[in-house]
Amino acid sequence: METLALEAQYDQLSEQFFSIYYTYHPSHATRQGLHQFESHMGHYHRGEIEQTLREIKQVQQQLRQIDPTQMDRDHALDYAVLQTRIKREIYWIETWRFWENNPLFYKDAITEGIFNLVGRNFAPLDERLQLVISRERDIPDVLQAARENLDNPPREYTELAIRFFDGAKQFFRGIVQEFHRSTTRHCWRRSRPATIRRWPRSIALWPGCATICCRARMATSPWARLASRLFSIARK
Repeated sequence: METLALEAQYDQLSEQFFSIYYTYHPSHATRQGLHQFESHMGHYHRGEIEQTLREIKQVQQQLRQIDPTQMDRDHALDYAVLQTRIKREIYWIETWRFWENNPLFYKDAITEGIFNLVGRNFAPLDERLQLVISRERDIPDVLQAARENLDNPPREYTELAIRFFDGAKQFFRGIVQEFHRSTTRHCWRRSRPATIRRWPRSIALWPGCATICCRARMATSPWARLASRLFSIARK
């Protein structure tokens, strides 16, 4: 295959990998200045994660058919970086399985998903508000994925997640106040501030969900009962 054709094939595979990754984890795309993935929070149900893994492995397999020495220097260097990045993502999903054992993963998905929209001035505030609302609507689905996926996560991780969510609730309340002050009245009426005010209550659901998923000794500990009580309060 000619060099230019080989490089074009590599470029296509590179784009394909990042499209897969950013669809799975769109908050990272926002952080890196890519704004075509901002209408949703991410895809974290078990079946979606397993599909993401399959698609990443398919890209990895196709990349192995490319000889980097047959491309120019920039492509050859990029090839090594991309291969390493793909190996890392496969390891995180398949071996480390942080989506099963680390409750902080879901906390980060929610808080980063919103923070990366409000903390970067890439569009007028009114437009970013609409994107925030779109992602906010996905929060219950992320919480449900956490409840389904977590399998006896370490106590330390879960306690940290519960504690960090307390701070996250303050962050969300601050966003409500900032949008209320800064957006136009017309946009604010159209965007239903009552929906935004549900954020603290919505994210308060998650610590109880995570705790309920814990097995064995965790399920009967005073710590688990406390988090379950928080879950009950949040549902009121």
